[in-house]
Amino acid sequence: MNPIVEIVLPIALGFIMFSLGLSLTPADFARVFQQRRAFWVGALGQMLMLPLLALGIARLFAPPPEVALGLLVLAVCPGGVTSAFMTSLFRGNTALSISMTAVFSVMSVATVPLVLGGLANLVGDGLTGLRLPVGETMRTLLGVTLIPVALGMSVRAVGPRMAGRIERPTRITATLLFAALVVGAILSQKQDVLPFLRAAGVFTAGLNVATLLAALGLGALAGLHSRDRVALFFECGMQNAPLAMFVAIALLERPDLSIAPATYGILQAPLTLLVAALASRLVAGLRPPKAVLGAAVPIGSGS
Repeated sequence: MNPIVEIVLPIALGFIMFSLGLSLTPADFARVFQQRRAFWVGALGQMLMLPLLALGIARLFAPPPEVALGLLVLAVCPGGVTSAFMTSLFRGNTALSISMTAVFSVMSVATVPLVLGGLANLVGDGLTGLRLPVGETMRTLLGVTLIPVALGMSVRAVGPRMAGRIERPTRITATLLFAALVVGAILSQKQDVLPFLRAAGVFTAGLNVATLLAALGLGALAGLHSRDRVALFFECGMQNAPLAMFVAIALLERPDLSIAPATYGILQAPLTLLVAALASRLVAGLRPPKAVLGAAVPIGSGS
């Protein structure tokens, strides 16, 4: 197996999920019972709407099979940790965003293999000969997602001050590791990298924008409070690209499927901010305070 898969990829994903755990408490999981309506609308958007949008793009526009399947792998993964930062920046319901990211990340151990296995055959013949055993996949995802999250939460519970001190360095490390992952994924496909990047760039940008607009519509249709709609907007738009890359490279053993998630991870922050700025006149609460307009946006760890 490629050293990137054996060493950098699990470490990067573990760092990202550990940094998520550093920001969580048990109350973040309990909060979903207090905001059931907003949570279930978020679950509908994240677990059904997003995969169906990826499937629709694959069927309607017929991108290269590697890109189509890469989009689907990305779409079945949960939101990224940067969604809470974005939600806070645009004065949304940050607590709801944190809760959705936490719960969906835990649920991904089961939802990723089940949803991906159920939808992959609808894309085309690109998964012919590939295996994604549900039980083995769940065990692997448990090791790289739930366990690091639990460790991060344990550190926060035992030493909240220490957790606060190491959270930022951990996220910076995760960002650097994610950058290394993107470079490694691209170099592993260097013979096809330019066609892949061109196709992946167009279709990942399309998926991101379509998801954001659909999330706005879903929140409005569900009658959510404006601050909850902001949380839904960013939760659906900011995906966990490193997890999607891990699924593609380590579980499916198809590095070519990681190009679309890697490209999405690069594009999602600037595209999401652009759509948010354009939509701010239509959606109450989706306008960031001027004091934080210049804040740096961590694009790697939230990918």
